[in-house]
Amino acid sequence: MYKDNANGWCQHNYVVCVGKTGTSQWSSSGDATVINGWREWVTYGDRVVQYKEAIFRCGSYQGQGYRCQPMAAITDGTSNTMAMSEIIQVSKSQDINGKATADERGNLWYPWGCAYSAFFTPNTQEMDYLGCIPTRAANAIFAPATDKTLDAAIIISARSRHSGGVNVAMADGSVRFVSETINLDVWAAASTAKGGETETF
Repeated sequence: MYKDNANGWCQHNYVVCVGKTGTSQWSSSGDATVINGWREWVTYGDRVVQYKEAIFRCGSYQGQGYRCQPMAAITDGTSNTMAMSEIIQVSKSQDINGKATADERGNLWYPWGCAYSAFFTPNTQEMDYLGCIPTRAANAIFAPATDKTLDAAIIISARSRHSGGVNVAMADGSVRFVSETINLDVWAAASTAKGGETETF
């Protein structure tokens, strides 16, 4: 973790898991696809992914910050459920177009910057969807991003500078190194706390 003294922001590269669909932008429209700050459904090509509760829930839609499931609510089993993983911090100097004034990934003050989604596999070359103004979307090769959303969802994937995968902290306190070639269904299943999936890694 480090502090950007120019802006007073603290950045880090350890983030909490918010499930497999991603968080939502602020909205006061009563959109039925928004549940307390996350997307209930996300469509990407032929994929349609439904939200199932993760350990951490972003309540920024209601101004409530992050909330955590009690251990007793993790019915998928604490050894089968991801709690935290890694992301890559990106600075202006690492931005391909040199225009990014800030990158929200890893910023403590930014509600979605503290989280990752299992919508894509770790170390994916798919973009992160930051849903913010263009000058805040850095486009580094190793952590590509766009200022747009994906089906109105903000999706930040787990990434690291390790070769071949990322470290993941499970809800039971154990730490595992997960390969970037992991099956997407298995990765997504591990992101839910009570999804009832049978896949484990």
